[in-house]
Amino acid sequence: MKEKWYREIIEPVLEVKTNILFLIDPANLIQCTKIKECLSETFNKVIHYESEIKLRRLIRENNKFLIVFSDSKSIPFDLLSIYATIELDLDNLFPLLNKRILLQYSFADYQEIYAVYLNFKKNKYERLSEIETKEFIDSILSSGKIKTNGRISDLIDSLKNTLKNELTTEANTWGIISKLFGELNYLIDENELNVNIKDLRIEINSKFKEYVLKYYNNLIYTDNSFIHSNIMNIIFSTSKGNNAVIFFDCMGFEEWNSVKEYLKGKFKFEYITKYSFSMLPSETSYSGNALFSGLTPKRIKNLNIVSNIHWKNEERLFKYCLSKIMGIDENLVYFKRCIDLKNLEIDLNSLNDYNAIGIAISFIDHFAHSDLMDKRRLMKNIKLYLKRSNLDVLIDSLIRSGFHLYFVSDHGNIFCKGNGINVKKDLVDTRAKRYLISDKKELLEEYRTNDSELIQFKNIIGDDYLLLLSGDNMFAGKSEEGLTHGGISIEEMIVPFIEVK
Repeated sequence: MKEKWYREIIEPVLEVKTNILFLIDPANLIQCTKIKECLSETFNKVIHYESEIKLRRLIRENNKFLIVFSDSKSIPFDLLSIYATIELDLDNLFPLLNKRILLQYSFADYQEIYAVYLNFKKNKYERLSEIETKEFIDSILSSGKIKTNGRISDLIDSLKNTLKNELTTEANTWGIISKLFGELNYLIDENELNVNIKDLRIEINSKFKEYVLKYYNNLIYTDNSFIHSNIMNIIFSTSKGNNAVIFFDCMGFEEWNSVKEYLKGKFKFEYITKYSFSMLPSETSYSGNALFSGLTPKRIKNLNIVSNIHWKNEERLFKYCLSKIMGIDENLVYFKRCIDLKNLEIDLNSLNDYNAIGIAISFIDHFAHSDLMDKRRLMKNIKLYLKRSNLDVLIDSLIRSGFHLYFVSDHGNIFCKGNGINVKKDLVDTRAKRYLISDKKELLEEYRTNDSELIQFKNIIGDDYLLLLSGDNMFAGKSEEGLTHGGISIEEMIVPFIEVK
C-alpha cells in the first residue's frame, strides 16, 4: 500500500533530533488527527504559540516540546537562531496543485488525492491552476472512485499480508491469491488507473514459480484436485442431473471480473467462485483439451493410438469423456466452439434434448491475440462484445431448462515483451509464445534464459521436454509486445472455475 500522506509530510519533523523544535504550520495541518497523534508520540508536549513570555518560560523547563507557530515572523529573532525550525507545507507534498484549493478539502480526502497524485506527477511539470486543481481533485473524489481506490488498497494489503506466509505447499492459497490479484488488475485496467503494482506482480509470480517447480507435478495424484484434467469429473460426479459447461477460452480472473460485471446487470445469480490449475503448457491444445476430456495430455495422446481420436478434436474428446468416463450417451451430448454466439447452431427451446452441453466461446482469445493489444484494450473489447453477445439469453435458457451451469477456462493471458530470441518455427506456437516443446532436451538447451525453466512432466505430458518462460517476456523480437500465454505465471495458470446458482 502507498505511504500514508501524513507520514510523508511529518517524516522530516520526526527525523529531527532535538528536545525543542519550532514547527511552522501556516495551513494548520496539525489539526489533522493523524498528524497530531504521530507528533504526540514523539514529543512530550505539542503546544501552540501564544506569547513570547509563555514561550521563554516553556523553554526553561528543559523538556521535549514541539511549539507550533502559524508563521516564522512570530518566532523571536534570538530564539530563531538557536532552536531547530521546520515548516509543514503542502507544497512539499503536492507541488503541482494549487494549495488554496487543496485546503478547501477535508484532510480525510487527502489519502485518495495523494494515491492518484503520485502517478499523476510523473508526467507533469507545471503547477495546475485553481480551476485545474479543483477538476483534478473532484475527479478523484467522485463516490465511485473513492470506493474503487479503497478496494484497490484493501486488495493490495490482503495480497501483501498473504505473501508474508509460507505459500509453497498450499494450492488453495494460490487460488485465493489469483482471485484477489485478478480483481486488483481488473479495477486498475477497467478504470484506467495509474497504480503501480509491478513489484507486487514480480513477488507473486516469483513465489508461484517456486510452488509450480516443487508441487505442480503432484496435483494429478490429489483426490478432487482442481487441475484441468479433473474438472469434468468434479462437475459430473457432484452435480446430479443435466450439466452445462461454458468454456471461456483465455479467461483469467481479470477477464472473469469483466464477464461478472456484465452478468450482474442481467441476473441475480450467486456465483460460487473456485479456481482451476491449467495444464502446462498453458495453451489450448494441451490445457483446453485436458479440460474437455478429463484426461492429462499424456493420456490424450495414448487415446489417439487406442481409439483413433485426434488429440486436437475438442468435440470428440468431450463426448468421449462424458460417454466412456461418465456413462452419458454420446447422442445426448452437445458440443460447439464459436467466437460469436450467433453461430451456436442450437435451438435454445430444445435444450432438454441433451443431458450434457459444452460450449466453448473464444472471443477473449480472439481479442487477446489481436495486434497492439494490451489489458486495457482487452477489457474494453470484452465489454463491447458482451453488450451485443446474447450471452445472457444463452445462460437464461440453460438455467430455465434445468441445467446446472458452470463457467471454466483453459488458460489466462499475460502482457509480455519479446526477449529477442529467434526460435525455429516448428518449436514455437505463433499464439502461445511463452513455451517451447521438444522430445530433445539438448535442442531446448540452446534457448534457455535466466527466466526460463527446462522441465519434463512425465506423468502429465509424457517424454517431451518443456522450456517455460516466467517473468513478463516471450519468444519474439525485442520490438514485439502483446498478450500471450503458455508459461509460468499466476495469470496464465490459475483460472476461474465458477458454479452458477
